[in-house]
Parts: sequence; C-alpha cells; structure tokens
Amino acid sequence: MKVEYLNFDGRERPYSQAVRAGGFVYTAGASIGDPGDDVEAQTTKTMDYLADVLKQSGTDLQHVVKASVLLPHHGHRLPQGRRGRPGQHAPAD
Repeated sequence: MKVEYLNFDGRERPYSQAVRAGGFVYTAGASIGDPGDDVEAQTTKTMDYLADVLKQSGTDLQHVVKASVLLPHHGHRLPQGRRGRPGQHAPAD
C-alpha cells in the first residue's frame, strides 16, 4: 500500500497535516484560533483549516466519514460552526 505524508504550508512540524493511505485521507488534530476566541469562533476556524487541508489532499468535507471533537469542558455543547456547511452530511463521531 502506498502511503503519502502531506504538509502544505511549508512549516516544519513533528507530524503531517494529512496522510493518504489505501484510498483514505487521515488528518492531524487541529485547534485553530486566537486565545480570545470563543468555542464557536475556534470551531469555525478549525473547520475552515480542515476543509483546506482536505482540498489540498484531493478530497473535501463531503467525504468525511468520522470526526472526533474534544471539548475542554463537559458543559460545552458541540458548536454550530461544525454543522451547516453546504453539502455537509453528519459524519460518525
């Protein structure tokens, strides 16, 4: 099986932004946002980042089959920024 380790922004990091293997694309965890951002703003920025990584990997959010979301506090609800994107289905969590 061919495995490709993908980085798109030219930054040196100890992990790959995405790995393509066996017809699948796996993305690294991401938390994008400014320290003052609320959970909605962080979620929107993270989803935009992941959409870009997937696009550069040759796929898109429409093909996501599994997503894991880690929230810092049990009282937080899944932010709306993760839902409601054009054509997006609900992947397994």
